[in-house]
Amino acid sequence: MKKYVLHPSYITVSADGGQRYVSVRRLAYLYGVDIKECYVVCKLQPYGPSKKLEGVDLSILTHLYPESFIGPIDWTKDHD
Repeated sequence: MKKYVLHPSYITVSADGGQRYVSVRRLAYLYGVDIKECYVVCKLQPYGPSKKLEGVDLSILTHLYPESFIGPIDWTKDHD
């Protein structure tokens, strides 16, 4: 059963002020969740929400955002 909703997006890195994309895989890794337990909602989807989300009550799931992650992100490791 799926328990999480991943929200991949760009974040501003405080070290250099640059923009970095936090992918679905990296986001799952950062939060330590199994990607198989996740739905994905991406602001960058050009055609709107996925058909997989139809009928899913997203309000009862845990939403995970890059902006909410507390801790350093190691950009040298590739999780994609």
